[in-house]
Amino acid sequence: MKTFSFSGYRTFQKCQWQWYFTSKAKSGNVKNDPLRREITVLSHLRTLAAWRGQLVDDVISFEVIQAFNRKQQFSLDDALAIAHRYFEKRLNFSLNRKHWDIDNKKSYLKEEFSPLLEHEYRIPLSEEHLETAWLEIEIALTNFFQNEPFIDLLRAAEYLDEQKTLNFKIEGFSVIGTPDLIVYSKGQPPLIVDWKVHAEPVKRYNQQLLIYALGLHFVLTQGNQRSNWKKFSLNDYQLIEYQLLKNDLRYYPVTEEYLDQIKEFIIEGAYNLQLAGADDSYNFDALKDLEQSDDPENCLTCSFRKICNHEYKPIERQPNLFDSEHF
Repeated sequence: MKTFSFSGYRTFQKCQWQWYFTSKAKSGNVKNDPLRREITVLSHLRTLAAWRGQLVDDVISFEVIQAFNRKQQFSLDDALAIAHRYFEKRLNFSLNRKHWDIDNKKSYLKEEFSPLLEHEYRIPLSEEHLETAWLEIEIALTNFFQNEPFIDLLRAAEYLDEQKTLNFKIEGFSVIGTPDLIVYSKGQPPLIVDWKVHAEPVKRYNQQLLIYALGLHFVLTQGNQRSNWKKFSLNDYQLIEYQLLKNDLRYYPVTEEYLDQIKEFIIEGAYNLQLAGADDSYNFDALKDLEQSDDPENCLTCSFRKICNHEYKPIERQPNLFDSEHF
């Protein structure tokens, strides 16, 4: 079947139509199908909260961690200067709707290509919203650099793998995961870190980290890379969810009970996706057999609203579009 991912299945659980758009209809190679091209372009949209979180993630992963890997000096001021450059470039790119230009590809416009859902759907963004987004970027990066024990650990590591894609199989189902960071320190088991930039972090992401641990253990035991870390048991792996806005490091153990639970979660999820047509070829008419979300918060933050045209049930409380915990 198609590859199972934690984020993909979470999308499926929230809205099966949204899952179909992102997993089946989206394709970077489609040029002669206007609807699929529109779906592909819309899939890049992010709410302001998710947009600023992605910016922090990109600065740390592709600038800071790569500098640490090269054993180069890299300060908070360096990070903030790059973040501000990204912020201005991405805001301008989004305001001018450059994501609709067929020649603009995310793969070679990494600093710029990040369109905002608010701009696409004409949702007002005040200066206060943008100032708050920038302030939270500053806070997240400042918390990161001022956590001296963690920074020292990264600087002293033998290897740092950022955004490494892990592919493995469970009971015949293909699984994929991409942790933000894998830290290999001499004589220590692998450490897997996932950044989060949530203003009010309620959810926990131990399931996601456990999937990464399963994938990394498979890759290390089956491959030739990072051979010094093959000897470590999966139960020795260290997992951290780093809530950067709160400067909160959440540590999760890897126990046999948790591993059994996460394997069951993957198998059940992969089977549900298979029943929903994950193995089938793209066919827009297949949407009629899938369920749409009735949660207004899902609909308000969905990139595909103009295609879906789903009328969700009204509620008394207006969802907060700028609350990152929903993303």
